[in-house]
Amino acid sequence: MKNIKVNYEKGAAEFAEQLIGRAVSDEELAAAVGALGEAEVTIRPYLDGGLLADIKHPEIELQQRRIFRNAQGELEVNNLYFEKKSGARRGVGIESFLAQVNGATSLGVKRINTFAAGRNKPHALIGYYVWARFGFDAPLDEADLRRLPRKYAQARTLNDLMLLGGHKWWKRHGTERNMSFDLRPDSSSMRVLTAYLAELKKQGRL
Repeated sequence: MKNIKVNYEKGAAEFAEQLIGRAVSDEELAAAVGALGEAEVTIRPYLDGGLLADIKHPEIELQQRRIFRNAQGELEVNNLYFEKKSGARRGVGIESFLAQVNGATSLGVKRINTFAAGRNKPHALIGYYVWARFGFDAPLDEADLRRLPRKYAQARTLNDLMLLGGHKWWKRHGTERNMSFDLRPDSSSMRVLTAYLAELKKQGRL
């Protein structure tokens, strides 16, 4: 990663080592939160015992991540916020996420979580659709299941729906919710992401 600057607030560097369980480099932390080249990352201790990362980048309005350990002691990352700047190049979001997948996996993170906001309405946020296309998963609720067309009737999760080719249906009918990306190499999240990347490459967008 080129020209990424990492700043630590008081006590954050020492706490990062305690949280991860070993010495951790600036590059590792920056990758785990999806920082791109030319970014400036500020790491600070968080109230719940985790670390908060604020990421500034020429093409990103606001990017914020939290690294923590869950009740089972596993490392997780919460993607709290991501918004591109007006005029940012197409694909900056998926580029950041791919950097995060690789970096978080190397750091030993088990999953990445987010609240995927929005719905298919004018001027609404579109996280509910974008994160689902990236491979973030969640159970389909009863309202979703009642509306599913017959060809998607066997789907029980967002990953199921994406793997059945139901992304256009989800874009029209999906709603915001908590989602999670499973970083295990054989997970349904990884299968959805791989299929999406193949689609982007075929379209000349990657």
